[in-house]
Amino acid sequence: MKQLLSVTCNIKISKALFPEDIDRKIQDLPNKLPTLIHALSSRSPYINRLICTEMDWLVGVIDNEIEDVLNQIVANCKKNLKNDTFSKLRIAKRRTNLVILLADFGNLFNLVEVTNSLSTFAENILELVMDLYVFNEFDRMDYRSLFKDKNDYPNKICYSSLKSGLCVLGMGKLGSFELNYSSDIDLIFLFDEEKYKPEFYSKIRNAFIVIIRKIVKALSEVTAEGFVFRVDLRLRPDPSSNPICIGALVAQRYYENFGRNWERAIFIKARAIAGDKTFGRKFLGSLTSFVWRKNLDFAAIEDINNIRKKIRKKTPRVLNANLLGYNIKSGLGGIREIEFFAQTQQLIRGGKNKSLRENATVNVLKQLKKTDLIIGSVEKKLIQSYEQLRFLEHILQLMEDSQTH
Repeated sequence: MKQLLSVTCNIKISKALFPEDIDRKIQDLPNKLPTLIHALSSRSPYINRLICTEMDWLVGVIDNEIEDVLNQIVANCKKNLKNDTFSKLRIAKRRTNLVILLADFGNLFNLVEVTNSLSTFAENILELVMDLYVFNEFDRMDYRSLFKDKNDYPNKICYSSLKSGLCVLGMGKLGSFELNYSSDIDLIFLFDEEKYKPEFYSKIRNAFIVIIRKIVKALSEVTAEGFVFRVDLRLRPDPSSNPICIGALVAQRYYENFGRNWERAIFIKARAIAGDKTFGRKFLGSLTSFVWRKNLDFAAIEDINNIRKKIRKKTPRVLNANLLGYNIKSGLGGIREIEFFAQTQQLIRGGKNKSLRENATVNVLKQLKKTDLIIGSVEKKLIQSYEQLRFLEHILQLMEDSQTH
């Protein structure tokens, strides 16, 4: 991470932050990096723990390029992942967060680079655990008779989820490459029914349900080493009635017949992130007419407006001048309101204006300006406010690795 060696920071170093042996290793780091580490650790118990746990590893990779280090973390996690899976995943998450936050607060990564790196790590880890648990289940139980073509049968860990036809869609901030340091990951799992004989749909769906439960446990269970990601599966079609994995054709029929406007909004950011991504992109393509309507009726516009009213109603107004108690995500003028403004314009105008079919908030705001739907001063103010709030969100969440706003 050669670029980190030139960062500057004016915070006075306090040696009381670390045990003597760790502090000695920090002081041996070149240039201003020790100052940056002390500055962050003095304000964040979570970062302090990361440094204490991963100092020896950090010293060993400090001379490498940041992107190379991030790639190597995933590669090392993949090696023999079948042994001690939970620990290897949590080590990878710790090290990834440490590298990204040092680049973030060392002013080497901007907001887009930070959220891109966090999102890329999440999808890479999902790919690893999906392949592992699909292979384990198909190795434990012989499902060959369920396949139309037995050549599709997963016979090794690598690409096993792809071969099985299992796909996961990243929704929300994961789908739009906007993850923060302590985001939930919103996922929808689908499988390709076309790979299986119709009489076995129920059996293969149950197999995938077993697999997904193991995936969720591996990522979200809190151990002595923490957790990897909190996983939310509630954005799937009709979660009160449908299991955590369904066939794509079933999902497609649901959206065509019963899909609601808030579900149109969530698919603006949807992206196939792991497993059979070609199949996932094909599924998302089948929803184009559902998400992007050429003509939007007044009832739909009113429905969208009602969503905004509900958000406002749940948000207490902050009257004190110092903003104590203000929620930077759901508060008036907060992150969610900026995102909702952008998505509302997309839902209303994206059917005819394909340039608005972006998934990242900042990109949408830029397109709104390019198409003269907002003026330049509004675009600048919204983007500046959004980026400042997201940076503040990162600061708050890195205090104790908690999902706070």
